[in-house]
Amino acid sequence: MPDISKLLSADSVAIVGASPDTTRLRGVLFEVICRPGYEGRIYPVTPSHQEIGGHKCYATVDDLPEVVDLAILLVPADVVLAEVERCGKAGIKAASIIASGFAEQTGEEGEAMQRDLAAMIAKYDMAVTGPNSLGFVNFAKSLRPTFSPAIARASLPLIPEWHDEGGRVAVIAQSGAIGFGMYDRGRLREIPFRYAVTTGNEAGLKAFDLVEYMLEEDETEVFCMFLEDIRDGDQFRRVAARALRENKPILVSKIGRSQAAQESAASHTGAMAGSDRVNRAVLEEYGVILCDDLDQLVDIAAAFFHNRNKLPKGRRIGISAGTGGGGGWMADMCDAVGLEVPVLDPKAREKIDAILPVYGSSRNPVDGTAQAIVAVGYAELLRLMSSADNIDGNIMVTSARAAQHFVKEKEKFFTIGRDATKPIVAWTYTWPTQETIAFFANASVPLFTATKSTANAMAALANYREIQEAFVEPLPAAQLSDEQNAANRKKIAAANYEFAARELLEEHGIGVVDGHLVDAPEVAYDDAKTIECPVVMKIQSPDILHKTEANGVLLNISSSEAAAAAYGELIEAAAAYKADARIEGVLIEPMAEPGIEMILGVQNDATFGPMVLVGMGGIFAEIMEDTVLASPVATVEAATALIHRLKGAPILTGARGKGPADIVAVAEVIVALSKFAVAHADAITAIDLNPVIVHPAGEGLSVVDALIEPAPA
Repeated sequence: MPDISKLLSADSVAIVGASPDTTRLRGVLFEVICRPGYEGRIYPVTPSHQEIGGHKCYATVDDLPEVVDLAILLVPADVVLAEVERCGKAGIKAASIIASGFAEQTGEEGEAMQRDLAAMIAKYDMAVTGPNSLGFVNFAKSLRPTFSPAIARASLPLIPEWHDEGGRVAVIAQSGAIGFGMYDRGRLREIPFRYAVTTGNEAGLKAFDLVEYMLEEDETEVFCMFLEDIRDGDQFRRVAARALRENKPILVSKIGRSQAAQESAASHTGAMAGSDRVNRAVLEEYGVILCDDLDQLVDIAAAFFHNRNKLPKGRRIGISAGTGGGGGWMADMCDAVGLEVPVLDPKAREKIDAILPVYGSSRNPVDGTAQAIVAVGYAELLRLMSSADNIDGNIMVTSARAAQHFVKEKEKFFTIGRDATKPIVAWTYTWPTQETIAFFANASVPLFTATKSTANAMAALANYREIQEAFVEPLPAAQLSDEQNAANRKKIAAANYEFAARELLEEHGIGVVDGHLVDAPEVAYDDAKTIECPVVMKIQSPDILHKTEANGVLLNISSSEAAAAAYGELIEAAAAYKADARIEGVLIEPMAEPGIEMILGVQNDATFGPMVLVGMGGIFAEIMEDTVLASPVATVEAATALIHRLKGAPILTGARGKGPADIVAVAEVIVALSKFAVAHADAITAIDLNPVIVHPAGEGLSVVDALIEPAPA
């Protein structure tokens, strides 16, 4: 890994392509980086000028009086490669490439240029962001190599004046404009940022390289990210697991939800596990908070910055308000996001009732009324509500139009906010001033302007705590030799029709094959005699994977004579469907006992590897799309937790007088399927077990059909 400190904390910077013209982006960036605050050395590099802004210019980086830490490349795309090589030969170990015109443009030329650039960066082991980047800012060091208007035309100090440290929140974005948009909106909410880094096309450093560096540096507490994709699934898992363990939340806005290419039927695993769905499933497993837009992201970032060390122990929320209507509105919104608003315990109510007029309410929401607020203040009402034993978090409903209303209780308000052991967030139903937002932030109470964002923020805190407590590392990737992978591919290639697939899966504890392959009507006749009727018969062919489409399945065959006739019927149907289909025979087996249909499967994702799909079968798969996607699980407990995430889980646990199904058997198969998928990850594309019939508790399950799709050669 290159030395990222040379990039983000450079003590000397060369601005390659610097300009004195502040009507051009090159001139704006140079003017911004030269503003007071940065104590490092700045060298403009350009053959066009002798000096810029009092700084001596140099024709090339070879002419510099020292080997600088960082080069900012403000040159056209067609000379970037040469400049990176010049920097590498000069010993410069970091660069920020602003130029566009690489893989983001249509056509092979730009992609080829980026491949060459990535190879050059790797050759010299340089820490590089870009190309197609908007630069970055290290606010703690006042290092600002960017021309973003959020920095160049900032109307507020870059770090809140009440915050005397270097900032504790980082923005890392694959889009320059959106990255600095996160900073800009967050600054208005008085969030103290440490970094804003835009990675662009990521020919060098990837987004999670920066997260990993910042975790190691241990100066960042909350990460705000904008992602178009995740390049390295193994790295993500490693970094995200560390962040979760260290209580450093990662918030992500991710684009790419549309799945127009998913044209196959919903009952097949591949269609249910599109790449965006895989991304979101894995992110959620690791406690990454997914945000729909910039405002939601910065609101939740503020909530975590002030409350990450006092996460709620449950979902029970106390609401204190000076208005009954506002308190009731907030209670409705809490309910909508899965939070509870219980009646406060009697001891707390007794204390609150002592300060309320007769028309107030201590029930929850606590209606403090204007009279009580004037008499004792918001802080005292908040303190009394927080004392309730059956409350895990606090929401204050207030009017934050004028800061002077809170200044008179500043000491008490700051003490409650900063020393609280339960999280506090506030909603103002009037529009706040910047002074009021700063006052609340200084008191460690994030202030929101919408009921939904307030409730969402508290729910995000509760969700994060729950994920932390429940998190279990998925099965690690198998470390196999080339010979083992080759053997696996050969084995999977041979399991290219149902009977072969089910036999292979049975060897690994996934289902049982009770039937046989038959190759003639008379053999079907004899087999039906030995198998208790009714039986099912299915055509077996690697060229007819979806047998029902070829009329290749016959159910409830009740006699040997019928079985012999069915054999001929199935062979004829197969020939009519695909004349040159390879026929391995006809599978004959007992009809499965009735039960609840489920679907289990695996999809091998290009980034994250095998992902396990668990879903309700039948119409639940086709219409309700009741499925859960997850990384491979190692334990029955983890598999059971997946099952209980299904909307149809009550059907399995027993509903409307019916007894429970054998959930333990399902969980055991999910674990076995997970282990099989990980052990054969290099050899498979997908696995479908559909349907799986789950019998009553203690009676197991039946894997009725199975399909293994091998990986491309």
